[in-house]
This record gives sequence, C-alpha cells and structure tokens, in this order.
Amino acid sequence: MMKTPPKMLSPKDCSYLADLLETLLTTAKKAEDYSQKIEDQQVSDFAAHYYETLKSQYSILTDELKGSVNE
Repeated sequence: MMKTPPKMLSPKDCSYLADLLETLLTTAKKAEDYSQKIEDQQVSDFAAHYYETLKSQYSILTDELKGSVNE
C-alpha cells in the first residue's frame, strides 16, 4: 500500500478513478432512492445512512482530486 499518492496519474489510473467515482455516485443515488421507497423504517434508515456515507466518500475523493490538479 502506498503511503503517499503519486505526483502524476497515468491514463489508466484516471480511467480507474473515473469508473470508481461513477460507480460510487450511482450506488449513492440508488441508496437514496431505496431509502425513500422502503417501508421498513430500520432498512430505510440503513439505506439513508449508506447514502450519506457514499456521498461523503465521493466528496472527499473529488476534493482530493481537485486539490491535486491545483498543485
């Protein structure tokens, strides 16, 4: 495991990150949708929490990538 990220990303790295972010965002949107449709409150709460967690992770990753562009 890397202790520090590389200074440059290869095209393959960029493609991997784009796929990862797209999957993360799609999954978050589905979790949010399910949380609103599920009648069982406990399951709905779990889906809502899962959505918030994924949304937070997405924001962290995009903020890090934006920061690395500005360096």
